[in-house]
Amino acid sequence: MIIAYTRMSIAPICLFFSREDGWWMAENSEGQQGLVPSNYLKLLDTEHKPSEAPPVAESRSRSLSPRGKELWDKVKAAVRQPSLADVLLGMGAIPSGFRTSTLGSLVSEASSALTSSWVVPKLSSSHLAFRDLHWDYALNKLCSRAVAVTRGFSILGAYNIPNVNKAGGLTVLSHHVRVAVFNKQEVLSNVHTVRAVWITKEPKTWKFAPKVQQGLPPSAFDADCVVRINAMSTDIMILFELCISYRRETTGEEGELSCGWATLPLFEADGKPVISRTLELKVNGGTPYESGIELDPALTGKASGGRFPSLLRSSRTPRLYVKLQYLRRNVMEICNMLPDVIVTSANYVPFISYYRQVMADELLRDRADEQDASPICSPVLTIFSQAVDEPDIMDALREKWSEEHKALRRSFKKNKGHLKAMFKRILLETVYPLVACSQLPTAVWGDENQEQERYAFIQSVKSRSALDWFSDSEMCHKPLNTAELTFAVLSDYCVT
Repeated sequence: MIIAYTRMSIAPICLFFSREDGWWMAENSEGQQGLVPSNYLKLLDTEHKPSEAPPVAESRSRSLSPRGKELWDKVKAAVRQPSLADVLLGMGAIPSGFRTSTLGSLVSEASSALTSSWVVPKLSSSHLAFRDLHWDYALNKLCSRAVAVTRGFSILGAYNIPNVNKAGGLTVLSHHVRVAVFNKQEVLSNVHTVRAVWITKEPKTWKFAPKVQQGLPPSAFDADCVVRINAMSTDIMILFELCISYRRETTGEEGELSCGWATLPLFEADGKPVISRTLELKVNGGTPYESGIELDPALTGKASGGRFPSLLRSSRTPRLYVKLQYLRRNVMEICNMLPDVIVTSANYVPFISYYRQVMADELLRDRADEQDASPICSPVLTIFSQAVDEPDIMDALREKWSEEHKALRRSFKKNKGHLKAMFKRILLETVYPLVACSQLPTAVWGDENQEQERYAFIQSVKSRSALDWFSDSEMCHKPLNTAELTFAVLSDYCVT
């Protein structure tokens, strides 16, 4: 709330703190608190600089400890800049339960939320060894690591999800679900994204069917996922945040809104794992750090008492359906090669497993000194981490792998060494040329035309060999950067 400034008579006030923008927090003799312009104030205690809080502020804050939290809440509310979601909410363009996407903000602001940051092994606190990558010298292979939770889940659909107001001037670019491991206080894993199918005939329904999308990478719509977390607590859960990316037509601003969120606990109240079943999850409004907020009160508004009105309100409740399941033994053996904490597509699991095994060979088996922190020249180690967050490039890898795997003899399909070597070769022949190509259109999230152009380009060149690719005079490539082909043991990905 902003109050028009009126000049008052000269009187001493109590200064709590000063700010760099010239507005100071103060309280007058009547107990009224607020921000006042510093150019209308004069410090009576000249021993302290204006940027410091006088001792009276500390003593007064201690004497008013019950009011301290209220004071800071008022200050934060007064100085908080309104977000675009607040503006849209004030215009009535979005339902009252919509917010700026929490997980979307993590993805855009911090690279640590990307899958590429989590597939890389992490150093221990001493920086002398890896805490999630260990070598079995007796069997001469990477040690498998069983964790507390390794489960598969599938997103089946979302229903009764309200839409934005068309009169608000917003163009929805994509519907998607952000997924992460959550403990009610913070996000504990990477953020995995699954695209949803939205059709105008059923505007409040989100479906997950990758086969119906033409010209877009199927991996982006793959709703079958795997989650791993090495912790046992009733607070551990999977967080699903339903999001839309949008463009505001009047200003051209783009952003991401949360259309609600739901959680799937991995443990029962007694500490036992949740059994495999299909669950109906209520979609809440606000952010995952808020509670008791309806997504759209108009959908579940109060009605007269009675059984039928109660059933009617229940049928209008926004909900998300998720199938939780245990993994087969052979899949579990592959998953035990993955990082201790990760959420990813089920189709990416074999490739991340092979990547981790190749990384163990380079970092643990083939190094003369395990404590040597010198950079390692290995394109495979760096290329895969660049591609794992690009669904269309991963689709090219999947298709090439499936094609060659089907042609293998049965004995080779069981030979892990042969499969690992085949993974390295296909990665260099398929992914490396795409990563190094400057003609590949830039990935723009939510821009369907750009995504289709990019996917069409990849499909047109995926069958070419690496030698043919790099020797073609019509193809343009990025300048060679040795840093992009060198894996640094002490990189930010490994240390954090």
